[in-house]
Amino acid sequence: MSRTISLYSPSMKAALDSSDPDDTLESIITTWTNDMLEARHDYIQHLFPLPERSPINPNAPLITKDVRDAFLKHKDLSTQLGRAFARMAAFYGFVVWDNGNIAEASNFQTRARDSWLTTMDHNHLRISRIIRCMRILGLQSQARRFLIALLSADQDQICNKNSVTYWCRAALWPLETPPSHPQDPEVSWLKGDEKGSNEEVGDERGVGERRIDERAEDKLRAYISRRKLSV
Repeated sequence: MSRTISLYSPSMKAALDSSDPDDTLESIITTWTNDMLEARHDYIQHLFPLPERSPINPNAPLITKDVRDAFLKHKDLSTQLGRAFARMAAFYGFVVWDNGNIAEASNFQTRARDSWLTTMDHNHLRISRIIRCMRILGLQSQARRFLIALLSADQDQICNKNSVTYWCRAALWPLETPPSHPQDPEVSWLKGDEKGSNEEVGDERGVGERRIDERAEDKLRAYISRRKLSV
């Protein structure tokens, strides 16, 4: 069985690595401090895998078609992914509400400046990974809302243009195209496969909430145009 499915399965409770059985998903979400999330570099590729192999951690698991299909089919897996994202969002200074909306937390200024709201930081690469992973594994709306939250907070354009371009590509480019393309090739089995989100099936959002999302999309496009991003 895929290591990603084993890690995210509530019944299996697998660890990141067999050498440390305590590093389960539940432990990371509920007991790891912000300092641990910042300092450790061996977990992000496991929590948010990609189809592209990581040059930092080449032994990390990859998303395959079977993994994507499992997350789209089994709600418990996507729910766990949403919990992992909410923990990382809190690390970056945001709160994810039960309805999926993302807002700045009360400690936003401290958390953001200590993690991502700076010119260059390794968390910029993590953010690209998180957005792309969530899109592929069925949390498209959350990925898009995360991008909008980031750009709304960066109105002073503190983050470097290259990082922001990668975030936008991860959220907006066709699913098969990684933000690093053409350095990394397209993923053939993802072509034309943007459908299947666990969120969009049976969407129960009210008209007012959908209008809020539409206005946020307009702000997103305006930001991209203002910074002249290659998206």
